[in-house]
Amino acid sequence: MLKIFGFFLGIPVALMISIISFVGVKTYRNIEDAAVRATALENALSGPETQLAEIKRRINQLESDLKSRITELAKDQETTQQTIDDVQSELSIQPAAIRGQVLPLRRKIRGLSDPQIFELARELGLVKRNERLARSQAESRIANELDLARENETDFGKFKAAVDKVAGK
Repeated sequence: MLKIFGFFLGIPVALMISIISFVGVKTYRNIEDAAVRATALENALSGPETQLAEIKRRINQLESDLKSRITELAKDQETTQQTIDDVQSELSIQPAAIRGQVLPLRRKIRGLSDPQIFELARELGLVKRNERLARSQAESRIANELDLARENETDFGKFKAAVDKVAGK
């Protein structure tokens, strides 16, 4: 009876164990290999992600530093231009009636908005209707025109009237 029991139970169990162990070992190794590859891939990707985060942080820092430097340079440029304008006003040869009006007029021009600056340049005939200029270019042309106009009371009067007209809008 034990032999029959061993034959009917033992042989199928042994067969099943051998099949399961053969399939199971192969599957387990595949899973293990996939886990090893996934860990290696994760390690390989974590380095560049860390580097990318550091690069982004540095870019943001550099961008912030650049903006602050640009702001400082703009302030320095305004201060330097103001000093140059003051010295030019003092040294220039101009009629006495105009002398005291030049500096306040320059300040008034500096206080104009972008559209007003472009309108003043058009009003003075310094820019064509469809011509596109940067504000600094228009201001430069206006400053040159003022330098010419302050040598003659009539021209200065026309220039001042144009500034007053544009500033009054």
